Amino acid sequence: MGPEAKNRSLIGHDDIPHLPQLRGGTSLVTHPAVQDFATFVTTRYIPPAGKRVALFLPCTSKKPYSSSRTYRTINSVLTGFPPDAADVIHVLTVSEPLGVVPAELERAYPAAHYDMVLKTWFPIRRSRTGNFTSKKGQLTSEDRRCLDLVVDRVFRFLNRLSGHYEFFVGYVRGSQRRMLEIAAERASVRVIYPLAGLETSAISNRPGTVNWALNGLRMPESLNALETCLGKCLRAIACV
Repeated sequence: MGPEAKNRSLIGHDDIPHLPQLRGGTSLVTHPAVQDFATFVTTRYIPPAGKRVALFLPCTSKKPYSSSRTYRTINSVLTGFPPDAADVIHVLTVSEPLGVVPAELERAYPAAHYDMVLKTWFPIRRSRTGNFTSKKGQLTSEDRRCLDLVVDRVFRFLNRLSGHYEFFVGYVRGSQRRMLEIAAERASVRVIYPLAGLETSAISNRPGTVNWALNGLRMPESLNALETCLGKCLRAIACV
């Protein structure tokens, strides 16, 4: 990839140094390296100048996130906008266990060096009280405590930096969407969810729903919804 093409990419940076991998379950939420990273992002991190649209994407099993198939597909949508969009859209990952990972930090330790297994966190839903419950009744008190910690990290990021952005877009599903919803409500931040209409449509319920569960973010209908949503945001701030 040449310098010009790399500059057009809104996701992905330099090579990752060889560092130890963190593997585990909910214990990773309180791992010292994870806590240090989250503290930096929520207390001292400053977004790059000119970023006006916060685009939240889900974390992926493959690290760095930008190397995953999902992110590469999403990036094809982002780079379809005029070059000025690269100076406006800020890619942010909603991560268990880190909270929020800005794109320019996706290769920093431990953002690119963890593998978190969360068998009991899925599927989850929000109760009327704003707490997490499981459709299968599997959430333990430790699960809820760790979920609350991650939500608090997302909340603190939004609460401190909400004035930096004009639009917030959440291209997320499942637990990441639930966490972003709760954090945004607490921070009084309005987040636009491009997939809101698709999640209850025939697209997600048609035969072979595993396709939606695994590939929903890469489906043409989803990508079109993202492109439309971002286009409206960019037009509102006169970037297209």
